[in-house]
Amino acid sequence: MTTPTTNNSSNSVLDRPGYMKPCNGCGQCCKDEACSLSVKYLHSEVAPCIALEHQDGRYWCGLVRDPAKYLGLKEWAQEWAVIELSPHFAYALRLGAGCDAYYGPE
Repeated sequence: MTTPTTNNSSNSVLDRPGYMKPCNGCGQCCKDEACSLSVKYLHSEVAPCIALEHQDGRYWCGLVRDPAKYLGLKEWAQEWAVIELSPHFAYALRLGAGCDAYYGPE
């Protein structure tokens, strides 16, 4: 398994799937705009998101995958953070609802 890395590159590995199409992990949404979670919990209002991770040819939200790392929680809180926080962060980001990177009519 490849170690996740934070990737602030503006080059997308994958093409954006189109608004409201299933996410393919292109990362364009997180490269272009800081989400409300990034602003609230990471105090980062600039893009690309500091929690944007790249692994296995696609991008992932680090706040969902490893909230303890990005929130600065102690090692003993890692499992709790994944169980308790990850689902809430995923819900807040509407993960699974389709691409929300809207750039006008397709």
